[in-house]
Amino acid sequence: MNGGMRYVWLLSALIGFAVFARGAEPSAYGPLAEGMEWTMDAKVTTPEGQVIDTTAHRTVGASEQRDGKTYFRMRTSMEGIPQLKPYETLLRRDETGLYAIDLRDPGLKEALSIAFPLEVGRKWIRDNGKMVVTMEVLAREDLTIHGTTYKDCYKIQAAAKDGSYSEVMWQAPGLGSIKSDVVLSVGAKVSISLREFKPGKVAK
Repeated sequence: MNGGMRYVWLLSALIGFAVFARGAEPSAYGPLAEGMEWTMDAKVTTPEGQVIDTTAHRTVGASEQRDGKTYFRMRTSMEGIPQLKPYETLLRRDETGLYAIDLRDPGLKEALSIAFPLEVGRKWIRDNGKMVVTMEVLAREDLTIHGTTYKDCYKIQAAAKDGSYSEVMWQAPGLGSIKSDVVLSVGAKVSISLREFKPGKVAK
């Protein structure tokens, strides 16, 4: 994969990473339901220094069965950047964590996105067969976005083993990922923050 293609793949992947979280209070963290929708303000800085203000979307569709497991299909898209095509991810959760399959590449395996329960200092590895990422919970803190304060958010750091990607994200109870700051080794940066959340039909 050449540098340009890798940049586009990483950039499109990051807005779908670590969508849900679950902490010591199982009912508070990690709702997952058909119809959930996140609208995110996004600022993309290209390797050439161009800044693009745009909107990212994540929507959870119906559940489906695969290999005896129940997954929800999530669609991720970003407006105004033709190179970043919409893509889909399969998500499932159990008592050990949130697991994801990136459907853009049939060779990718299921990866542990979030390890349960979340607690400060916990570390785990996210490995989908294409990228190995070390994850660590740095803090539990309040975060203010657009004048709204979200209580008890988990601040999580992610770093790719090959150095191509690093990210700091915040997971809020009942909402999942509400903010993410990403740096790519090619010189690109992305900042994403929650604008609107719709809870969907029935939380599980």
